[in-house]
Amino acid sequence: MDRYSIDYWNKIKVGSIIQLDDQQTLEFLLAEGLTVSSNGADFEVVRVKDISLNDDSVQMKIVYLEFKDILWYLVVLNTGGEISLKIYYQPDDFIFGNRKDMLENECFYLFEAPEDEDNVIPEDLIFSTKIEDEEIEYKSFYGVMYGTSVEEGKEDFATVVELSTKEDCEDTDLLIIELCNVAIENQPEEYEDSEPIVDIDSSNSFIMYLKGCSVEMNDVEILT
Repeated sequence: MDRYSIDYWNKIKVGSIIQLDDQQTLEFLLAEGLTVSSNGADFEVVRVKDISLNDDSVQMKIVYLEFKDILWYLVVLNTGGEISLKIYYQPDDFIFGNRKDMLENECFYLFEAPEDEDNVIPEDLIFSTKIEDEEIEYKSFYGVMYGTSVEEGKEDFATVVELSTKEDCEDTDLLIIELCNVAIENQPEEYEDSEPIVDIDSSNSFIMYLKGCSVEMNDVEILT
C-alpha cells in the first residue's frame, strides 16, 4: 500500500508495531545503550488520537510509540491529501498539565502576553504562534487551529499550534496540543470565521508541549 496515502497510516491501531529506521532515531537509541536490529527499532503503539482541525481541512493522527522506557509521538499530518510525518518527544523540563499548571510552572512562553499582566485569567490566554526555545525562534505557518480529538470513542475539544524553524538544529519542530472535554457551542452565522466558542475550564484542560523533527516516509514502516 502507498505510504503517501492516508489509507496506509489509518491501519495503525493500539498494539501495532512500527519500525523506525531514520539515522537520528538509531543514533539516539544506540547512545542510550539500547539494542536495535539491522532493520531499525520496533516501537509498539500504545495509544492513538485522531485530531480534525479547521473544519476538517487539517487532520492529525497522534501515535504514541513505546520502545523500552522511551515514549515518543509519531504525528501523521494530512493537509488536503498531502501526507507528512514527524517524530516528537516530551522535553525533560516540561510537565504536561492544565493551564493553571502552566502558569505555576512559569511556562509563559506558551501564550501571548495577556492584556492585564497583573490579573491573568488562564481561560482567556491565547496560545502563541511564535516561541523562542533554547535561543531558537520557532514560528507557526497555520496559526492556532481548533477542532476535535477522538480516542477510543471519547471526543475532546482540541487546540493545536504547529511551529517550526529554518535554523540548522536537531529539533526543527514544536507542537502544542490542548485537550478539553467540553462541547463546542453552536456559533452564530456572523461568527463562523472566528475562533470556536467554548467554555474552557483552566483546571480541566490538558496541555502537551513536544519537540521533534520531520522523518522520511521510507524510514517509517507499519509491521503489524
